[in-house]
Amino acid sequence: MVFKHSHLTLYSASWYELLGMKLSGAWRRDSDFDDAIEILKKIGSENKLDILKKSIRHKNFSPYIDDETYTRRFNRTWNDTYGIAIDSDTEVEN
Repeated sequence: MVFKHSHLTLYSASWYELLGMKLSGAWRRDSDFDDAIEILKKIGSENKLDILKKSIRHKNFSPYIDDETYTRRFNRTWNDTYGIAIDSDTEVEN
C-alpha cells in the first residue's frame, strides 16, 4: 500500500506486474528493452520458469500478444540480463 485515505487506497504494482506489462507492450524502442532488463534485475534470477509464469499473467490485453511472443521477449531479456540462455522451448503451461 502506498497511500490510504478514508475514500482512497493506492497500491503499487509488483515487479512481476511491471515486467508483464513491459514485455507485452508496444516494444518499439531500446528503452523498452532496457526497462525490462532493469525490472528483471529487481526480481532476481532464482527461478526462470517461476518468474515467467508470474509475469505472463500480467500481460496487457491491448495491444494483444500471444504467449509465444511474450516468451520470446522474456527469453531474450533473461539472456541479456543474466547471460544464461533459456531453452527456446521454455513455455508456460496453462
